[in-house]
Formats: sequence, structure tokens, C-alpha cells
Amino acid sequence: MGLVSIIIPVFNRPNGALRAIASVLGQQDLGAYDLEIIVVDDCSEPPLELRGSDPRVHLLRLDRNSGAAAARNAGIRAARGEFVALLDSDDVWLAGKLAAQLRAMATAKIEQRSRGTKGPIAVVCGFYCPDRRSGRLQWRMPVAAASVAELVSGCWYNPGSTLLLRRSVYDSVGLLDETLRRLEDLEWFIRFARAGGRLHVAPVLGAVVAPSNSGDPDVIVASACAIEAQFRPGGVSGLREVEWRRLQAYLSLERGAAFLRAGDWVAGGAQMLTSFALKPRLQVSVGRFWQLGNDVPPEVAAVYGGMVTGVR
Repeated sequence: MGLVSIIIPVFNRPNGALRAIASVLGQQDLGAYDLEIIVVDDCSEPPLELRGSDPRVHLLRLDRNSGAAAARNAGIRAARGEFVALLDSDDVWLAGKLAAQLRAMATAKIEQRSRGTKGPIAVVCGFYCPDRRSGRLQWRMPVAAASVAELVSGCWYNPGSTLLLRRSVYDSVGLLDETLRRLEDLEWFIRFARAGGRLHVAPVLGAVVAPSNSGDPDVIVASACAIEAQFRPGGVSGLREVEWRRLQAYLSLERGAAFLRAGDWVAGGAQMLTSFALKPRLQVSVGRFWQLGNDVPPEVAAVYGGMVTGVR
């Protein structure tokens, strides 16, 4: 019997954590795989409690609030499974998500062997999320990626709730950078890409993603500056020029969006203009990263409604 470890970091969101856990326990048709769910309480106050929970659910508590990267790392270190999957505590999985990803992982491995290539494999899936401008729930099916130039261009695949990979990938790529309070997924996937990683997509809409917290612009700016310093051309980890420009275009987009949400129209507009100058395009995102649709099943809309009205 194989094992899949699901990491759910949580901070002051007990109801959300219970919904997330229930959505994992509802996964079926996993064949030869069983589950362990590692819930990492990032020093919530009051502490998270999971009384009478399923024996497959394990609770870790950090002694100080350390951020999403540190919480995920704690769960990854504790994971015993061959595979690791991530789920944010304000999101949920839909039926069939994990089974589809395990099948896609097996197919990707067979294809890799047939090509005689090596490198880490990550599998994500489609998801439902609200459109940032209209607030209307839509579905997004992300595109696959196999190059550094693609994976420096953003986290369009929403890895915090869609990612599945082998535990051994963290041994080769490393864990998340705990000094980053935002954009930690982007930094990790750049390292993943530079290790020869390929991003595959299971053809299933497998997660419902809650509205994102925009975060403190100062935190986003600090994280963006740290990532730029790490991957600036000419350094030990320097990117090629085309990769660097795409990374800068995406980071400028993140900074601009953060400033605009905070009401700083001058700084936000300047960052947006910088992003489009670095990577001219017709859409806001750095690339065309999704197939999109607005046809949302009533049962999914109901799930989303419950998430929005009972976030914490």
C-alpha cells in the first residue's frame, strides 16, 4: 500500500481547516494508495483542535507564527508518503482530484522513461476561483510548462492547493525558502525548473479556491526584491536574459497589483507600466496560462458559497 501525504498549513482558520480536511477524506478511487493528512498549525490563537478526527489526520503545532513556507516545510519533513500534495486551509478539493493526479503522475513517468529523460515531475490540476475583477466564480485549466522561461512567469497553476509530487523532489530541489513571506512558491518553482523539472496538468477541475488575501504591499515588495537578488544575471544563480526579463515582468505585476489594492495608484500604475514594457502583451498575465470558463456546476457554486460565508 502506497501513501500520499497531504500538507495543510493553517493559521487562525479552524472552520476552514475542517472543511479542507473533510474534502481530502472524501477522495476516493485511490487504488493502492492510502492517505495521511498533516495539519500544521502555524501558532494559531487559540490553538487549533481536532477532537475525534480520523486517525489518518495528524496535527503539528509550531511554537511561533512562521508563515506558509515554514508551515509547509514542517509538514514535508514529517511526511512519510511517497507522494506529497498541498492544500491551503481556506480551499477544498473536489471528488476525483487526487485519483486523477496519481494517474497523470504515472503517465508522466512512463513518458519520461520512453524519452530517456530525467528530472523532477510535478502534477497540478484545474480549479475554480473567483475572477479578481468581477468576483464571479470561474474555472481555470492551467497549461503545462517545461522551461525556466515559463516557470519564472508566475504561479498560474495555484500550487498551494493543486500540487502533487514525489517526496524525493524536495530532496533534490530543496524545501521552500522560509525567509519569504510571499511568493515562496514562485521561488521554489524556479529552482524546480532549473533542476530540469516539468509541470504536468491532470485534466480535471479538482479544487475550489477561496478569494486570495492581497497581503501587505511591503511584504510583497520585500519578497520580490529578495527573489530578484537571488536570480539576477551574473550571479551564481543568475538567470538568462530572457528569463530575467520575464521574471521582472511578473514581479512588477505582483508589486503593481499590491499597490493598487492598497490604494496607491501612482506606485501601482508605475509598476504595471514597467511590467508591460518588459513583456509586451494583450492580457494582464505574463502569458496565456489558462483555458477559462464561466459554466460552474450548481454543486460547486454551493461549495464555494459555504467557503465564502464561513471562511474562518
